[in-house]
Amino acid sequence: MNERKKTLSKLTIIFMVFATVFALRNIINNQVQFGLLSMLLFLVGGIVYAIPIVFISSEFASIKKLKNAEAGLGSYCSLILGKKCGFLASWSSFFTNLFYFATLAPFTVIAISFVITGTNGFDLLALKLNENGMDENNASRVSAILLACIAIVIFWTGSFIAKKGARWIGIITNIGGTASLMLGVVFIVLCLFVALPVFKNGQVPSSFNKEHLNPMSSWGFDGDWWGFMSAFPWIMISYNGIETMAVFMRDTKKGPKAFKISTLIGMLIVIFLMVCGGLALSLVIEQGLITKWGLSNTYYYVFSYMFNLPFDSIGGTIIIRVVALVTALNGLGALFFWTVGPVKVFFSEIPEGVMGKWAQKTNKAGIPTNGIIAQAIVVTIILLIVGVTTTGAIGKGSSNFLTLITQTTTTMSVFPFLFFFISYIKLRWKLEDTERTTKFFKNKYIAITITSISLMVIIIAIIFGAIPSPVSWKSDWVTSLTSLLLSVGGLVIFMGFAMLMWYLNVQRKNKKLSLNNTEINEIMTSNITKEEK
Repeated sequence: MNERKKTLSKLTIIFMVFATVFALRNIINNQVQFGLLSMLLFLVGGIVYAIPIVFISSEFASIKKLKNAEAGLGSYCSLILGKKCGFLASWSSFFTNLFYFATLAPFTVIAISFVITGTNGFDLLALKLNENGMDENNASRVSAILLACIAIVIFWTGSFIAKKGARWIGIITNIGGTASLMLGVVFIVLCLFVALPVFKNGQVPSSFNKEHLNPMSSWGFDGDWWGFMSAFPWIMISYNGIETMAVFMRDTKKGPKAFKISTLIGMLIVIFLMVCGGLALSLVIEQGLITKWGLSNTYYYVFSYMFNLPFDSIGGTIIIRVVALVTALNGLGALFFWTVGPVKVFFSEIPEGVMGKWAQKTNKAGIPTNGIIAQAIVVTIILLIVGVTTTGAIGKGSSNFLTLITQTTTTMSVFPFLFFFISYIKLRWKLEDTERTTKFFKNKYIAITITSISLMVIIIAIIFGAIPSPVSWKSDWVTSLTSLLLSVGGLVIFMGFAMLMWYLNVQRKNKKLSLNNTEINEIMTSNITKEEK
């Protein structure tokens, strides 16, 4: 068999890491949550989470026994932890994507509303309903339900198009993705350029002073310690995607060592830009404004504000609509093009028949059509639950909607990495002789120690991310209960369902097969004994 041709240079890998991981949206989301403190957290998260993933995924991908398998969490775990854990790892990675889609779809819909109206149409609807006599909570709920319904329609449309394999969607994805990357870099550069006078005369922003460098002030994280811990998964998800780079290791010129160095450099660049982005945003825009705008609006308002343009002015509206158009194209492209990706990868990694014949039925293109339908149904249910339970003051409804679903998504997205880090610890502790071409650290005890720290951070993040803080229960028990049900209930239901499928379609069948073989052997032995007599 001919070896795969190595076509990717170090520079290409560095750019691919940057393109895969970096996103202005992650900077802004965490700025809304943490303020100036996000700058420090991006650095810490990069050190204890992202960089270990870079090295570990490279080591996993270099395992000789997995030479003919595509690099994936299920493949790693099947080899190291066994087929059942490999299946559960693949499943956890798959169902966390369902929550990601439930976040991406409404975010894209809001971007479309900015393109059409120049503002957040759903917050505007809530305002109009309130002016016509509806109370704030119900007005926000109605607008949130409408947001959820439109997001559902777009997701089903994307599922249908992805199922058909329309290639032109890939072009939209590339254009939107590249433009989004450029927006992020341009924003950071412009912010730093505008903010430079702050060190000279304190004019940008006019209220900035040394006190604001205190990360626990109102410019940083203004909340209780539990709330701070529960938001920590937001930092981690900012670096998600780096683990997928391992699939390109065999395509990299000069082999695994060059790949590992390149991905590390790319990741360091991303971490640096994340830190700079958090700092730049804090220097240019007061945290109070970011909090006021909320998660759904800040992404579109920051550019206009940076140039001191009113949002309803011609220049401000043009900038907002351009940013929204780029965001909408990127979101639609991602939904339409990648909707089929996770479900297709999942069914390609798991044992045949484990999810049942109906779910694993594929079309001529190898796409599990029924699996895509089931995926869309689950996303629909998630969006409706969030929409119906969303409340809040006028202008906060859509942000509350996104905050709730994003909190669940970030917590869920960290969960598969439990399998990732546990697999690596076992690899270094029990299976050190497994042949591979690169290692995190040659000394296994150093590697295990670092990985254990990352694992503990993830466990803490999941616990606090899934359980709302006592303060939030007092202020809004409905939202807290919804968050708890989506996170904890989601994990229990989805993982329980996977274990049930494994028992019914694998474990029980194997047990029956074993019993049948035993009976056959007993009959044959009995017949032989009779013949001998």
